[in-house]
Amino acid sequence: MNGLFQSFPCFILILYILLFYILIESLNAIDTNNNINNNENEEQTTCMNNCSGHGQCREYTCTCYPGYIGLGCGTRLVQDDLEIYPTLTVGSYNLTDQNYTSIVNKKKMIVIGFSSLSCIRCITAENEYYNLFKYYLMVNKIDFARVNVDDNQFIVSQYHPFVPPHIKICQYGKCYSYENAHNAKSMIKYIQKLAKEPSIKLFNLQGVKLFLNEKVEDYSPNNMKNKHCCVLSYFGNIMPSKSSTKYDEEIDEYHEAAITLRSNSDFSFGEIYNDTSTKKKKNSYYYLKTIQKMYKNENFFENIKSAPALSIRCHYKVGNNGKASTFSSSLNLDSFYGGERTSLDKWIVAHSLQLVGGKL
Repeated sequence: MNGLFQSFPCFILILYILLFYILIESLNAIDTNNNINNNENEEQTTCMNNCSGHGQCREYTCTCYPGYIGLGCGTRLVQDDLEIYPTLTVGSYNLTDQNYTSIVNKKKMIVIGFSSLSCIRCITAENEYYNLFKYYLMVNKIDFARVNVDDNQFIVSQYHPFVPPHIKICQYGKCYSYENAHNAKSMIKYIQKLAKEPSIKLFNLQGVKLFLNEKVEDYSPNNMKNKHCCVLSYFGNIMPSKSSTKYDEEIDEYHEAAITLRSNSDFSFGEIYNDTSTKKKKNSYYYLKTIQKMYKNENFFENIKSAPALSIRCHYKVGNNGKASTFSSSLNLDSFYGGERTSLDKWIVAHSLQLVGGKL
């Protein structure tokens, strides 16, 4: 019993030593953490404006978060009231070199957005892609696929060179490039155009007026576009059908030209047929003659006396004052086919160019 009491003070001494050692180590750890935090704070404050709260400071350089640029990450790439969507995050799925062909070839319509993580303009486009995807493509059950151009060079090599951000709309493997401003409204309008028949069939004067007036309104002088052309063909009493008709060759060539140029937003196509449903019998070319009178000052269908025929009517914005200039050019399709002339789509493009004095 006495031995136990004699050893007890030694035990207490050892316990005190251990506690003292633990206390010292704890204080050292706290001091080390404080030094680390101080070093981190010093490192962060060495960057301009502490990266404005929109980036990380590392070795005197700001690494900005998506949507911000500048030495101090002080410049926001999208409007303050708009959400920032990181590049290549909006869409249905990603396309790669391995799955691209098999997916695109079997889709009735698919919209493809090409972007790069190193592309600044791609960040601003992503917000418009979100609006396009959410408010139109998803509603109409159209896939919006994405391609990272940096990682999928095989896909990029299949097309003429382009700079991201870039949009293509493909229908069973045939793809059309969208070349206008990357805003949701313009992209939706372009996609809707591709989804429609390439040429609108018109059976009365009211339809012709509506077609021409609508296109003039869409491409008025206040619009950002500088030109738009309405291409109208005239096939008289020959009604479009699956059976053989008198103007099969001319109608097929016209449709082929409309399909070839359908991705070009400068053109809209229509085809005029006589209204044979009316009880009042009229001359076979009543509508053609009436159209010529209505647009006499513009030479629309000038010198055309019979079907099949074509006339192109173009509106140009002239100068910076926004004034519009209109001119027309016509063609008898009977005399066009069968020779060694160029294709009809090339003729249309060539005759849409305004030459000196607005004449061709």
